[in-house]
Parts: sequence; C-alpha cells; structure tokens
Amino acid sequence: MVTKGKLACYFPINDPLISLDFLKSYSDAKVDFIELGLKDIDPYLDGDVIQDSMQRSYGFGNVCEALETIKAVDALEHVPHKVLFLYANKRHLKSDKNWRNIDSIFCPGHIGSIRKKILDRAHKQKVMNVEFLEYYFNETDLKRARCATSYIMLQYSKGKTGLRKSIDKDVRKRIIKLKRNGVILPIFLGIGISSRDQIKHALDCGADGVVIGSGAVSAALKGKNCLTDYLCGVREAVNGL
Repeated sequence: MVTKGKLACYFPINDPLISLDFLKSYSDAKVDFIELGLKDIDPYLDGDVIQDSMQRSYGFGNVCEALETIKAVDALEHVPHKVLFLYANKRHLKSDKNWRNIDSIFCPGHIGSIRKKILDRAHKQKVMNVEFLEYYFNETDLKRARCATSYIMLQYSKGKTGLRKSIDKDVRKRIIKLKRNGVILPIFLGIGISSRDQIKHALDCGADGVVIGSGAVSAALKGKNCLTDYLCGVREAVNGL
C-alpha cells in the first residue's frame, strides 16, 4: 500500500526501562525515520516524558554511547533512516569518527558557533541535517530551513514536547508560508502530536509526515506489546487508514 505520509519516531538511547529489544516495534511498524535521542543535562525543548527518560539514561550523552543502539537498528528486518538527536554541546566536536554511523543529525537551536561546527563536521562525513522550526518562525529560521538536507520538523503545538489533545488550527497557514518562502524539503510536524485525529489533521493540512516522541516513550513504558500496538496504529493513521 502506498503511504500517505512519512513516520518519524523517537527512541531514547540507553534508557534502562526501554531496552534495545523494543526496537523491533519500530521495525514492525515500518517506521521511516528513527530519531535516536542522546542524553543531555538541559533538554530545553522537552517535557516531562522525555526529560525523565534522559535523566534515568546511563552514560554522559557522548555520541560514542549511541553506537550500540545504532548497531541494533542496523540489524532490524526493516531498517529506518537513522537520525541522531542531540543538543548543541562542545563535547560533540570530538566525535568526528562517529558521524559516519548515522544518516542524519538533528541538532535543534538557532545559528551559533558550536551548533554550526557540529553540523559542519557531520556534513564532512556526508551526514544530512534536520532543521527544527519553532511554532513562530522568522526569516533567520527560514534561512536555516532552506539549508537543511534531510527534512524540516515544524512545531505542531506551542510549548515543550508532551502529550496533548489539541488540534492546531493555524498549521496549514504555517506550512504554506514555509513553501512560499522556498522550503522544498519534506515538512514533518512534531511536538504535541500523538493521536490519530492529530495525525490525520496534520497530513490533511499539507504535512509530509509526523514526528512521534512522547507518545512512543509513554507507550514503551507500558511494555513492548503496548509500544508495538501503538506504533502500528500510528502507522495506519499515517497511511490514511
């Protein structure tokens, strides 16, 4: 069946409550992109679900600590596009040799020296970059979006990541604005999107895909079967079923 949109889902690296065995759920749901979340002491974009996951995750949040997870993803029957999610930190400038193990890097934030150096070093290893745009964006943000090489993640709901029931009524206008300003890459909606109704609304408004974060982690905390059921249900919604 031809899919209606693309599906990106978050997986926490080294969370002791969500083992590598849970990755099979992502394969079963045929997730297109897997965002591998690296621990950080200041995850300013994230709400309680992701923050709690990062706090209990072991390690120091170095890129090399993601290698075991990346290897496990590569061993799946259905291998999604691997996206390493990390916050800008100068310690990541020491990770040149590790970029080759991933497909894209997602390092949120505005243009700055550390972030730019991280993206430049990843680019030298032929790693693509995802750009994140907050709910309200300006010309500088549009410039970043036009320079992305993987996809654009546009904030669906205001505030930090987390589960919400609301439907954003302005998202169609915001997507149109991006396209009219020269953004040609796929636009995925994320933050505050987890239900079938929200997914259908996002795709009907012109999004090319959705990003599921807190919903996936919350389901995983209830067990592998719950995660598989949830992700497969999300896959159906993305397929328009």
